[in-house]
Amino acid sequence: MANKEALAHLDNGKKLLGDGKCDEAILELDRALAIDGKSADAHFYRGHAYVSKGDRDRVTAVDLPTADQSQVYDGRSDYDQAIADYTAALALNPATPEILCARGHAYRRKGAYDRAIEDYTVALSVKPDYRDALNSRGVVHYRMGAHKMAIKDWESILKIDPNDATAKQSIEIAR
Repeated sequence: MANKEALAHLDNGKKLLGDGKCDEAILELDRALAIDGKSADAHFYRGHAYVSKGDRDRVTAVDLPTADQSQVYDGRSDYDQAIADYTAALALNPATPEILCARGHAYRRKGAYDRAIEDYTVALSVKPDYRDALNSRGVVHYRMGAHKMAIKDWESILKIDPNDATAKQSIEIAR
């Protein structure tokens, strides 16, 4: 996305989504897409906003790119299709932490823990402070019985945010 105005809308939409303001995020991302309708990032985050607000019916294979379709399949427990679509999205945008993490979530939900850990680890090699990947990898390690490794992931979160209550609680449970 080369247009500065479109980038500003995209950035604002991502921030609003991060703040849990899905409807406002969708409006900003729609503005970005009105300027640059081929922006995979704007489509991805808009799809994520629809999924986050529970409006999966708005996300369809017809009008959204592969990454957004994957969230729909994932939300419907069609993990194999979600994984296939996330993999296709990664072929277009390799080493994209958000997509790697999303595919890791689908693998985790499917019970393919080793594959989930691989995706979370690659996401972290690109973005070492990616809290979602750290927490999710910790969860998978914990479920696999590797409590020391889980604690290590959650301690990494505390290095980023010493007040993260979820990481603190997870460490206590794992001990």
